[in-house]
Amino acid sequence: MTRTPAPSRPTALRYRNAAAALSARLIQYRSRVEQSSLARRVLSRRLLVLVVAITVGWQVTGQLNAAQIAQQSWGNSTAVVMAARPLKAGELIDSASVRVEQIPTRLLPDGALVELPLDRRVRIEVAKGEILLQSRVSAVGAGALGATLTADTQAVTLALGEAPAPVQVGDIVDVISVRTAATGLDYGAVQGDGVETDRVATAAQVIQVTQGQATLAVRTGQVDELVRAASTVPISLVILR
Repeated sequence: MTRTPAPSRPTALRYRNAAAALSARLIQYRSRVEQSSLARRVLSRRLLVLVVAITVGWQVTGQLNAAQIAQQSWGNSTAVVMAARPLKAGELIDSASVRVEQIPTRLLPDGALVELPLDRRVRIEVAKGEILLQSRVSAVGAGALGATLTADTQAVTLALGEAPAPVQVGDIVDVISVRTAATGLDYGAVQGDGVETDRVATAAQVIQVTQGQATLAVRTGQVDELVRAASTVPISLVILR
């Protein structure tokens, strides 16, 4: 059997150096491949971010353009005072009960309040989101009951006896005076079966009810006759609605 001679020392050294160089080149190549792959991933992510940014920007621009077109179609806007919650008649207006909002000027109702009123109350109930009108707001410094009165009404309190008043706030009533012939009083009454009645106030609104009493908003021209009748003869309330 023939034996292969062992390589000489210089030859072995050259083989080892060549192997080391090849290994180094392989490592360098693998590193370049990995860096190239990483670069592709980074580039891919950057392209994705760029596409998303362009898409979002396009959508935002479209929305802004639509908003501008809508605003131009509505025209200019104006600040108005709106109820932030339901308000009861006579309730004080303040920053907690109302808010200021912008609405298209073309939709602004006549008499709308455009700034927060000071020391004033609502005359009637106001729903949440309703625009406050000058005609529905009291004069400065008005009380809770006085705020509910209009320019042609006055408040009159009537005694109705010890029993609870048979009416509720918001009822519309007529006031009837009742007398018999024994009273000897006449207010232009209509007679029948010995009992005379007179409608001394019509379409008055109940604005407050307490034990045995009711306060009515009565037309100014009917106040004197109502007070005179209430002080001399029994009266009754007829609820209309």
